[in-house]
Amino acid sequence: MATSTSLSKQMIDTFMKNYRKTKVFYRNLAKLAKNLCEKNLQDPPIQAIFTFRAKSEESLRRKLEQRNEKTPYTSTEDICDDIVDLAGVRIAIYIPSQNVEVDEMIRRTFDVKEVKDGISEDRIDGVEEGKAYQRRFAGYIAKHYRVQLRPGDADDSFLKTTVEIQVVSVLVHAWAEVGHDIEYKKIFGEASDGEKRILDCLNGLVRTGELLLEQLHDQFKSRIAAADRPFANKYELGTFLSMRVPQASMPQGNDGAKGSVSVLLRFLRALNMHTPRALGPQIEKVDFERKPNTRMDHIKKTYHPFRLKPAIYIMASVLSELPSGDEVKAVDNAKKDINMDTYKCRVLVSSLILLGELFSPFPEVIAKLQVSASEMSQSQKRSLKWALEGGTRPPILRGEGSSDLEEEHKWLETLWDWFEDHSEPIFQFVFRVSRLGVLGYSPEELRRTLALSVHLTGRRPDREEA
Repeated sequence: MATSTSLSKQMIDTFMKNYRKTKVFYRNLAKLAKNLCEKNLQDPPIQAIFTFRAKSEESLRRKLEQRNEKTPYTSTEDICDDIVDLAGVRIAIYIPSQNVEVDEMIRRTFDVKEVKDGISEDRIDGVEEGKAYQRRFAGYIAKHYRVQLRPGDADDSFLKTTVEIQVVSVLVHAWAEVGHDIEYKKIFGEASDGEKRILDCLNGLVRTGELLLEQLHDQFKSRIAAADRPFANKYELGTFLSMRVPQASMPQGNDGAKGSVSVLLRFLRALNMHTPRALGPQIEKVDFERKPNTRMDHIKKTYHPFRLKPAIYIMASVLSELPSGDEVKAVDNAKKDINMDTYKCRVLVSSLILLGELFSPFPEVIAKLQVSASEMSQSQKRSLKWALEGGTRPPILRGEGSSDLEEEHKWLETLWDWFEDHSEPIFQFVFRVSRLGVLGYSPEELRRTLALSVHLTGRRPDREEA
């Protein structure tokens, strides 16, 4: 008469014989479940390694024999109820805290029958009493989901069969794969105590690595959040530029970047690009460190002989890709609350301010303006002189009009046409920037045109004109 132990072994043999015939079924089921996981973790995207398998015959038999020793099987149904991981999927996530998103995906995708946390039962060799080496750290820790596929995602033949999905960190995944080969593939004999000790030490380092990955991810999320926060002032923008633009490209001495950074900030605000996330790619396009640098060399040649600040390189690069329609939108927005004469006066005065604000050395700016003035018609010269000497008058800039509105309107139109049609890049640049509404029009800023006025006309405007 056969003993219960021999009957159990016979049942194990029968189960294994049937499993060999159906192993491809479990592999196909596991592959289908893996593909569903990979597809449904794209939104939000999670960095992970997805693997699948049908349980190996060697591993399955070892597991059955170990369990049978503790509690002998009485029927093949006992075995079927006990072994639920014949089809398996592993999701190894880079950032351990993202197991929350993975959990939500699994519950959204499958019918979850059971969830277990803890040490995988087939990875605990070496922790029992009596072993030569006992681990200091817990073994293969994973979250185990026992799930079934839903109608519409698979053929009916797959729907009632359980799939085990293990969720681990990518570090644990790597440790487990190496450890499994050493401890369970007995080709070269049992793992030595020294090998087990090394694996145990690596396991401790894995736990530390997981904590460091968590911290790194938190730091990265903070940086991403900061990247979407607008620059509060020119000092924040200046600090960002100092980190992203090589020091050799920054202006030195009295030709500093303080004023140009203020203009750049207003320029970026006008285009809704005043965040680190939006500005970063624009700096990369200029690529200050590249040698030779086609884009920088083209900008430098265009605005020769001026010494250009980083702000000009960035603005010129952005303008080269900016559709003219964006300027039209800016014009329409600017005209909502002011009359056309006030708007044009502000743009023209702003253009003159920017000449002195952005381009240096200053004598070259004056020389360029004087050469252009010598080529003007009498009407254009009078219009430029009016803009330099009288265009800073507060009333028309504030939209209050003036006693000579008809005549000033004529000067405005003449000078506007001159700027709009001018072929000189420096004038095109300041006119385009001004039309975007970059500069404000405070008295302090308007007084900057007085220096241009003195150099060009040889006299200082009357105090009441200023």
